[in-house]
Amino acid sequence: MANNQEISNVLSKIWLMDENRCVNGVDYEIDMQGYLRSTRVKQDRANYNFFEWMSDEVFQRPTYKSFLALLDNYEMKTGIPETVTKEEENENRRFIDAIMETKVMRLAHDFLVQQQKAPNDEMQFKKFVYDIWFKTYRRTHGNRSRDSSGFEHVFVGEMKGDEDILGLHNWIQVYLQERKGLINYRGYYKWGTEDSDDPRLVAVNFSLGDAEKPIGSSFMGTSPELEMAFYTICYLVSPSAVVTANLEDGLVVDINVHKIGPNLGSAYPSKHRDR
Repeated sequence: MANNQEISNVLSKIWLMDENRCVNGVDYEIDMQGYLRSTRVKQDRANYNFFEWMSDEVFQRPTYKSFLALLDNYEMKTGIPETVTKEEENENRRFIDAIMETKVMRLAHDFLVQQQKAPNDEMQFKKFVYDIWFKTYRRTHGNRSRDSSGFEHVFVGEMKGDEDILGLHNWIQVYLQERKGLINYRGYYKWGTEDSDDPRLVAVNFSLGDAEKPIGSSFMGTSPELEMAFYTICYLVSPSAVVTANLEDGLVVDINVHKIGPNLGSAYPSKHRDR
């Protein structure tokens, strides 16, 4: 089993290898606006959208395009069984095919093979990744239906009743939901957000309809393949629920991974704070 330093090292290499990374001010632009002092006090410190704009060119890139096709395949409310059609299965496979063409996922695969945590054969590895991310399972206690998956929770988001947003740790999904007028951005937390003109990690507060996300932490500008690589590695190799990684220019993050039984329950980044 790899230790935290070994995992941190490979995550740092993958981070620098992300050729499909987007840049604030070039591919999109965000407006952080006011910061929130506490999660305990309900405030709205933002009069405008979080995203000012995003270039349509971003969604023409193969991994982004195939990622986009997956986001409307889910019923966000927990407790409602997911029905996966044949076309949706094919979309899932096309996405995995696309990310496996990138250096990011190839390095992740090599590392997992070295750690004896994944099959060496590429076709077997693709099926392995499919099962980790797209295999459905029961999230709601007492519910017998398969209402969730790792991909749905992390990248799409789920709603528990009408009040709570679960998951949704992906910047692209936040942009798309805000563009539809569904997300109301309220501000950011200084303790969870990188101080930079091109922040790579944010902790924000938003609502989706009547449901709230008091703290939503996510990478910014990272490609779908990078997040898939990070979370897959940490899920399979990490001996604990948190991996601390020193990525670049003093950006130190914790990758948090939680399991529900043997399944990937949640995965998200947060700014490292000495505990």
